[in-house]
Amino acid sequence: MRPLSDSTGPCDPGLFSQLFPRPVGVAASRPSDEFLPLFPEEEQAVGNSVAKRRIEFAGGRYCARMAMAKLGHSPCGIPSGPDRAPVWPLGLVGSITHSTDFCAAVVARSDCFRTVGIDAEPIDAIPAELVEEILRPDEAGEFNSEARPDGADWPTLYFCLKEAAYKAFYPTYRRIIGFQDMRVRVDLDARRFLAELPGLSASGIPIFQGKYVVRHGRVHAACW
Repeated sequence: MRPLSDSTGPCDPGLFSQLFPRPVGVAASRPSDEFLPLFPEEEQAVGNSVAKRRIEFAGGRYCARMAMAKLGHSPCGIPSGPDRAPVWPLGLVGSITHSTDFCAAVVARSDCFRTVGIDAEPIDAIPAELVEEILRPDEAGEFNSEARPDGADWPTLYFCLKEAAYKAFYPTYRRIIGFQDMRVRVDLDARRFLAELPGLSASGIPIFQGKYVVRHGRVHAACW
């Protein structure tokens, strides 16, 4: 197996550990075919997928098992449900993010967190034609478009925060929402954010909170 990078490398798992307010298991690495084969129950999710998808999926599952091990859990398969979301062992909640060159997972005990979500996106990843889809008008009016918070661009920052919040929201409520359905408020000084769903506020859905950091050319966000 490919070892995780050290604490100063581009796959630093400590980034996500530092973002959560209570202990979590975290692992990060680069996707690799060295993480194949998968557990049989995982293979069902990517059995007909192209090699790139299989490698990214395997990297995410490998990180999830390493994160679980940090909480004292033995390795096991992490299948995908009908909605493609990971199915975590009883007593655990978790989240996975993966791309061509980065994968990470966070796992927590369900008595510590009701739900968690993480995401990581390369700076300047969002093309101009998608900006209006991601940013609500009331969000776009809150910042100086010429500024670059910690070197990141606003569209990628908001995209990453909303993705992390959606990953925390979905496992509990099982509702698909769009970027415009979520309102994010960012505290640049503290590198914190709040994510709310104005259209669902009457349903008793809480405001999600999170933190982020810009490091190694990526925005890393954690939400709970």
